[in-house]
Amino acid sequence: MYRTTEPKPQIKRLAVDLGVHPEALRTWIRQAEADAGERDDRLTTGEREELAPAQGERPAQAGE
Repeated sequence: MYRTTEPKPQIKRLAVDLGVHPEALRTWIRQAEADAGERDDRLTTGEREELAPAQGERPAQAGE
C-alpha cells in the first residue's frame, strides 16, 4: 500500500489507519525496501534467515 501510492502517505497517518505503531510500520517498510533491492543499508530477509542459525551457535567456553 505504501510503496504503490504516489505521493507517499505520511507513515504516522498510515500507521493510525492500519492500527499499528508508526515505528513498526517504518521498520516493515524499510525491510520491504531492502528485500526489493532498494536499500543496501540493511540485510534482506533471506540474508537474515541464513545468519540466524549461526547466531545461535557459540563455541564452548572453558569450564563447560
